Amino acid sequence: MAKLWEFPSKEVVLENEAVHITAVNMQIDLVALFWAASFENNETDQFQYHVNVPTMTELPIFEKYLSQKLKKSNEVVYKVFSKRMNCLVGCASLMNIQPEHGTLEIGSIWYCRNAQRTEINTNSMYLLFSYVFEDLKYRRLEWKCNTKNLASMNTATRLGFEYEGTFRQHFVSRGENRDTAWYSIIDSEWKEKERALQNNMIKA
Repeated sequence: MAKLWEFPSKEVVLENEAVHITAVNMQIDLVALFWAASFENNETDQFQYHVNVPTMTELPIFEKYLSQKLKKSNEVVYKVFSKRMNCLVGCASLMNIQPEHGTLEIGSIWYCRNAQRTEINTNSMYLLFSYVFEDLKYRRLEWKCNTKNLASMNTATRLGFEYEGTFRQHFVSRGENRDTAWYSIIDSEWKEKERALQNNMIKA
């Protein structure tokens, strides 16, 4: 099995009737993404369960966060444009990418409040999962979340991820302990998971 899997592209365009997904461009997307992420727009902290990510109260805070994400060599940050809402609504990253093993994680997922619990996330995740398994032919896709984030844990299960266990005291985040729940989908399961996701999208 000695091979090197292709690194996820910053040029790829993923699209269906609900969403349009491309890599983030700091110069073009910064202000729109900040508004989608901001505490003012959402009246809540969209990043409370992310590891040591501050509340997005000001543009410079978000700019620093996004800049650090974009500099990571093992991560590609994608923006999600909702066709129904006609605006950028959030981001998702393919991260912890290991081309030598054909494994990566989908994470740092966030959406503005008005995009949550809508068709947007299911469609976005379907496109990204399909890209990982159908185009890149990766062997393993991971999902990790704070065990206090019950919504994320439920979403992982709904999207077809299999629970693998919990890393206890995995991080210190915002001065508190974080236990991390690990989930995965592997390539041999993808076709079955894909059919379930497609049915879920129809109902969305």
